[in-house]
Amino acid sequence: MLTGVSQMSRYWSIVFLLFAYGPFSQTQTQPAVLSASPTAAITADQLVDRLISNIELYHATLPSLEAHESIVSRFDEGATFGRRGYAAEATVRIQRQPGSDLLKESRQITSLNGKRIPPDQNVHLPLNFVNDFDDLLSEFFSTQYRVCYIFNLSPHANPKTAFKLQVRSRPDAATLSHCARAVDGLTALVRVDPDALQIIHMESTVPDAIAAPRHRPTFFSADYAPVAFGNRTLWLPIAITAHFLSGNSDRAVWVSHYTNYHQYIATSTILPGDSQ
Repeated sequence: MLTGVSQMSRYWSIVFLLFAYGPFSQTQTQPAVLSASPTAAITADQLVDRLISNIELYHATLPSLEAHESIVSRFDEGATFGRRGYAAEATVRIQRQPGSDLLKESRQITSLNGKRIPPDQNVHLPLNFVNDFDDLLSEFFSTQYRVCYIFNLSPHANPKTAFKLQVRSRPDAATLSHCARAVDGLTALVRVDPDALQIIHMESTVPDAIAAPRHRPTFFSADYAPVAFGNRTLWLPIAITAHFLSGNSDRAVWVSHYTNYHQYIATSTILPGDSQ
């Protein structure tokens, strides 16, 4: 049975980041493997190499940050819950853990259907989607999982248009180690900026009969855009959509839009009588 936050988000609590979920570039000189060459011919393998390098650099260098998040979380149909939904505003915060590549994500709902929410009040939405900024893209573009998929690059005659990378799970993925996430019937489309060679859009689909028992989205999409942070440019999610289906035919939808990215600097206040 679909229980909103608990069951449908169990698998995808490892993803978002968004958030996950994005690539990173710098205005300073990069190593040769990260240099874009938009006028040269590129193969699918070369493009995948570049995207993996971008995401590894992103994981290692993403600073702590905050953003404003606008959320729609709803059930569209189903016998268990019927149609109901919520519109929420939130502050999402990503904190890099000291001495680690781990990112801690938190979300504070500030309003629900136009009503202000106190900071100490928990809000339970029909569907909760977390870790938008972490392993969202690594499912396809990582050294560990690359072997689980087949990548095909569509013909690219116009250098000003995005590369289109078609992705599908390997027919023998179930027999390969580390490939449990490459379920049968999974297909994806990835659009890559031709100049920066950064992902600007990704969408994936999984057949209903396979997605529902595994608590995976039947459809997922993410859009990315460059955000300036001093002398760096972070390619961060600006929109995410996920569709889920439970065994009871309850269909749930999550949509997030992100704006006002800025660096987060943790502060603390020492109260009188406290010791450091």
